[in-house]
Amino acid sequence: MSDLTPDELMEIVMASEPGGVWEQAEEALRGLGRSDLAEEIIKLQQDAGLELDPAFNPDDRSNPPGPSTAALWAAYEPVTRVRYDSIMQRVKAALEPNAPRLGEPG
Repeated sequence: MSDLTPDELMEIVMASEPGGVWEQAEEALRGLGRSDLAEEIIKLQQDAGLELDPAFNPDDRSNPPGPSTAALWAAYEPVTRVRYDSIMQRVKAALEPNAPRLGEPG
């Protein structure tokens, strides 16, 4: 499981809300041809959401989930600080050169 706090996991999930900063980053990345990185953000958000879900227990075989949930559980990767920092560094590197400079038209 994660080495991030529940509050940090919740911040990841909330940033993915419609109009959230990560949704905007995903759109910008796709516009730059970096759909791969946009998909990593989505996967991180899904995994953070799973970690916050009290029903998430892939080791409990007594009450198996439906097919869609089972697919999410099977694809789950722990949301570690190393993983989070790696994705954020690559997002920043991809978006920073393309961000409008102060004083320049956006």
